[in-house]
Amino acid sequence: MRLVSARTLPEQGVPSSEDDDVVRVPDAHPQRDRRRYAVPVAILGIVGVALVVRFMHLTALGFNSDEAVYSGQAGSLAGVGAYARSFSPFRAHPLLLQTVLAVEFTALGHMSEYAARATVALMGAASVFATYRLGRRMFGVAVGLGAAAGLAIMPYHVFISRQVMLDVPAGLFVLLAFAALYRYDGVETRRWLYLAGVLAGIACVIKETMIVFLPAAVLYLFWAKILRRVRLRDGLLALVLMGMMLAPFIGTRFVFSGSSAGGYIIYQLFRAPNHPVWYFPVVFWIFITPIAVLSVVGGLVLACVRRERADKLLVSWLAVFGLFFQFWPTKLLPYAIILTPAMALLAARGVVAGVHALRERSSVRWAAVVGVVAAAAILVPMIRPTWKAGAVIRDSSFSGPFTTDVEVQDFAGGREAGTWLGAHTPTNAVVLTMGPSLGNLVSFYGDRDFYALSVSQDPKLRNPAYRPIPNPDIEIRQLHVQYAVWDAYTADRAPFFALRLLSYVTKYAGTPVYSVWVEGNEVKTGRVAPPGAETRVVVYQLVGGDPLQGAAPAEVGA
Repeated sequence: MRLVSARTLPEQGVPSSEDDDVVRVPDAHPQRDRRRYAVPVAILGIVGVALVVRFMHLTALGFNSDEAVYSGQAGSLAGVGAYARSFSPFRAHPLLLQTVLAVEFTALGHMSEYAARATVALMGAASVFATYRLGRRMFGVAVGLGAAAGLAIMPYHVFISRQVMLDVPAGLFVLLAFAALYRYDGVETRRWLYLAGVLAGIACVIKETMIVFLPAAVLYLFWAKILRRVRLRDGLLALVLMGMMLAPFIGTRFVFSGSSAGGYIIYQLFRAPNHPVWYFPVVFWIFITPIAVLSVVGGLVLACVRRERADKLLVSWLAVFGLFFQFWPTKLLPYAIILTPAMALLAARGVVAGVHALRERSSVRWAAVVGVVAAAAILVPMIRPTWKAGAVIRDSSFSGPFTTDVEVQDFAGGREAGTWLGAHTPTNAVVLTMGPSLGNLVSFYGDRDFYALSVSQDPKLRNPAYRPIPNPDIEIRQLHVQYAVWDAYTADRAPFFALRLLSYVTKYAGTPVYSVWVEGNEVKTGRVAPPGAETRVVVYQLVGGDPLQGAAPAEVGA
């Protein structure tokens, strides 16, 4: 007589119940069965939450400046609307995301804010699942689930992945490239090295700065003592595959964009830093929450102590990309999203390692209690700001222990002002703005040309996509510029240009013809904002002004 688990009968072809030689016993591992179903349910729930917080109120606010540029390029590629006049496809970065959006816009027959943002939001949720898979392979199921949960509701990741930003899909493919590289261990697994090269190349075709993956990968392979096992032909083939992904971008840049290709490089290399060196640490402290940042630091220390192969990959990822972002002159809020999966994995690994250590020295029950409390301490503070990202229409600013220029770039009111200009001004009207950020919205939503006061006349210090205005007085006097637009976003960052624009409004007797303001959670519009309102945008008409009247300085909305 033999004992057989009931769960194994179908697989082993055991006879039916009439066979007296077989005695069935209950499955000896019911907890394993429960875990088998619990883990898929858990990851489905985590990804579901990630989708909800990224999709709720997705288009309550219009595009910000970068979203307008990338969506305008996609509209130009698709041939929908009049975006080709203002948004050249070859003005800045590679075009993979823009091409994907162009396909969507072609199918829809028009540019869709929702379709554009939904595409990026799905990539943000895909990053959550990919983080789970990488964490599970590196450190086990608990770390994978913990890292995915943290990334799913991390305010910083949620804010950025609700916007049409290149950094979100680029970050996804960098994550996938590191995951493939982690599975490479020599000749027998060379296909993973090839795949890492392809995925890294795709990331570079989304945003060219992702080429930083290459030194990060070399550092990891060297540190993990895998580099010496890399055959020369395997390494060269991986580089060739990466280059094949980049070849269309490099070719089209130099064939179709002419001398402007070098102009963008010069501008990026010689422009003055727009934020201090401690910008990103403060961004993390404010938008990832202090407790989560401290847990990341703890996980990083643990990784440096243990120096397992997975630790070396995560530290190489953070070190190389982190140093690049620190020393690159341009520092913008979305850039560091590339680091967030590695940060989530380190934080989760630190917590799980602490729980395991406690379980060995104490009881399983106490270890479980400590684990739940630690997870709650990290995740709960993230819920409110993450919910605020979708539930609050007004400018989602955060305050922290330091004074710095950090906020979600939602440009509340830009869509309304641009749409009004497109509907109520002549097609050849030209607008004067303080900076090109709002100017992009004027072109995107209103199809109107603009000059920006902050655009430098020095070619090395300006983006080649924008034109300087050497003498605004002459342009206004000769009626080449008929409207001026003040916006709160630029005024907060460049008060000098805000005062300068208002001086021209005063000098040429500008009158407000359209205003956008915020009341509670609603965007309101009218000719003039009511007293005490949070004014976001004011459009002034300049035609007919007297430059010699010397009136008092204009007030916003006056």
